[in-house]
Amino acid sequence: MTGEYRESFCEKMKKTALIGRHRVIRFFKETKERVAFRQKRGGFWKVIREEADLRAVACAGITALFISWIVVFAGGCGESERAYITPVSREEGSGTRGAFTEIFGIEKIGDDGEKYDATSDLSEVTNSTSVMITTVMLNKNAIGYISLGTMSEEIKAVAIDGVIPTAETVKNGSYPVVRSFAVVTKQKISAEASDFIRFMTSEEGRQIIEENGYIAPAVQDSSSKSYRRDSFLSGAVSVAGSSSVVPVMEALKESYAFRQPQVKVEIQQSDSTQGIAAVGEGICEIGMISRPLKESEASAGMTALEIAKDGIAVIVNCENPVSGLTSKEVKKIYMGELTEWGEIDWNE
Repeated sequence: MTGEYRESFCEKMKKTALIGRHRVIRFFKETKERVAFRQKRGGFWKVIREEADLRAVACAGITALFISWIVVFAGGCGESERAYITPVSREEGSGTRGAFTEIFGIEKIGDDGEKYDATSDLSEVTNSTSVMITTVMLNKNAIGYISLGTMSEEIKAVAIDGVIPTAETVKNGSYPVVRSFAVVTKQKISAEASDFIRFMTSEEGRQIIEENGYIAPAVQDSSSKSYRRDSFLSGAVSVAGSSSVVPVMEALKESYAFRQPQVKVEIQQSDSTQGIAAVGEGICEIGMISRPLKESEASAGMTALEIAKDGIAVIVNCENPVSGLTSKEVKKIYMGELTEWGEIDWNE
């Protein structure tokens, strides 16, 4: 198989593989959601009978996936020279995803004139920072994004518009992908929760934030003073929300425990939206967010206090030779307009 016909045939097989992968991903996502729903209704085994349509979709997807890749390798379509990008995204409700799509302009205008997330349906979705890291680590063609403060040697951060993400480039403003970490409260909170927040914004708290690779916000007045324990407190403080904020919150919690040993700080990881909802429902006193409050959330009585600035690192597999991307390329990748690593100028 040579010439123009061969090239056309290979392109069709590639598209078939992508569609097949999408169907498989959608099958597992929908099955998980429906199983969870049925379990709540007490009818788990009903799922077996009701999932025939989803299984059919999965079978079609798996068949397309395997047949196309067999043809790709056996037919010599040049897979070794053409690597298809696997964009990996966070789940809806994630503050990291919200900040990422807004900064890179991965949005579309709806009929109502509002902006909506335009992340491609072919993107794989992960529900936490750790899962994002693992997914990219195991797929040499994957690309993802995480909090700069959670970078590890298992994955590689790429430069954006020629600037490498570091604490220094975030602080001096040269790195373009930066967002805020904040804590959210509603109305009156306990003395223990108030004291823990006071510690976060103290000189000691700011030092811990900086030591963990984040940037403490600029001091506007004399509010950032050395933490002083006015009295010994006892009780529990519940904190919930963004998985991106959890590492620095754990560090603050550990240091605070030396100052108020009778106060137990409990941290639950989810995402920004769920953290705000937990505060609104009275499930926890402090929410962790990595995106700005929405107007509807602020009008519901939520208030946010910035505790740190953080860069969002765009990450790839360590075996990927790409060392930098432009903002435009990242946008195109996540909107499904740029699908091959070979289309990128690696040395740009």
